[in-house]
Amino acid sequence: MKNFKIFSLALFLTFSSCMVEGDYENSLLLDTISSFELISKDTIFIVKEGTQSITYQVKYYNSQGLVSLGNTFQPKLLLDGNSVSPLEIDLSKEQDYRVIAELPNSKKLISNELLIRVLSLENAISKINLRYLGTSNILIPELKEIGFDELFRIELELVNGEKMLVSSQFLNFDFLINDIKSPEFELQNLIFTGDGKVQVQFKDLLSNSIELKFYKLEDAVSKVDFGFKKESNRMIKFEENGSFSDYFTANATLINEQKINFSDYPELFSFFVNNNPLGIFKVEDLPEGRVSFVSKVGNITSNPLEIEVINPYNYIKSIELSFSDSTNNIYAVEGLAFYDFDYKIFGKENEEFPVKADLFINGLKQAKLVEVLINQSGELDVYVESYGKRSNSLKIISRKEKQYPIVKMPIIFHVLTSANNVNSGHIINKLKSLNEAYSNK
Repeated sequence: MKNFKIFSLALFLTFSSCMVEGDYENSLLLDTISSFELISKDTIFIVKEGTQSITYQVKYYNSQGLVSLGNTFQPKLLLDGNSVSPLEIDLSKEQDYRVIAELPNSKKLISNELLIRVLSLENAISKINLRYLGTSNILIPELKEIGFDELFRIELELVNGEKMLVSSQFLNFDFLINDIKSPEFELQNLIFTGDGKVQVQFKDLLSNSIELKFYKLEDAVSKVDFGFKKESNRMIKFEENGSFSDYFTANATLINEQKINFSDYPELFSFFVNNNPLGIFKVEDLPEGRVSFVSKVGNITSNPLEIEVINPYNYIKSIELSFSDSTNNIYAVEGLAFYDFDYKIFGKENEEFPVKADLFINGLKQAKLVEVLINQSGELDVYVESYGKRSNSLKIISRKEKQYPIVKMPIIFHVLTSANNVNSGHIINKLKSLNEAYSNK
């Protein structure tokens, strides 16, 4: 036991001696350091929630140059004058942080100052790149509802090396078209054609320019295709009062290969019927018969369409009027009876020709053909007329409403007192005898 205590004491003294010797050597080594440098690549951050640990390196120098001390020493770190360990910063707000290190040697050396910045996104933008999404550099400002984000993307380069693709709504960008600044991107307001450029600006930062060519819509059309919206190419004068877009489809191909619904731009069309200018498209202005219809946009002529234009005054062959199934009755009471009527109109080829007609009762025009109140008495003549043609006549015999006297009649109940074993034959015989008795037979 005594020997063990002596051995332990010797071991402790030996270890203590090594520690003292090591500290002494380290202290001597630190005293040889003439300067040291604090280095970090993490010096710029963007505001966001949370904290950030800062990675850093320390380089030591003596009179001979760079000294490698490895992890032997950790200098004391001061963040804005306060000792910290580990080195962390708050990212939740825009702020500059200053970090220095202090070497615990006899000289109390101080490192360089390391500036760490937390910037708002707006202050972190170093460059704006504008990208064009289109496949052609031709733009037509008159096209409806064309927005900036359909044509462009904005790339932001940040001071920390990051890149962001954003929309035009991300920040309060200004838009420049041929160096004319506007807070809104509105191509429709452009009144010039030819070469132009588009840029965006945020504060003092101006993007690259995208070179474009601007065309008027009528000059940008390379092809127009017409078609019918309805299955039939027949148009009936005086019945139809729609505009061009109610009857036709018009699809245009532009010089930038873009395809659009050209029916939205009827003001750019010039119409021709049988090679004669038409002016504004109206069915009633079309000549009767089969006609060839084309349109021109600038120097581009559409495909021709054949239209059959019918004048109902010359086309109706016959009209058939009938009572509807719900009111198929020739007798009526004035002021109480309502009638529904059906009619069919036939054209020259004996086909049904669906045009409007007016109902007349004894020569008086009615407002409608259903729920028609009969407010006349006598023998009434009913017919319809359509574009000068008259139908067959229907007769309604209408009388005035009569007031009948009240007739009172006794009601007699027969009660069978002997109800046992009563059958149907017994009841019939009993009723027969009672009826004969009351009729004095």
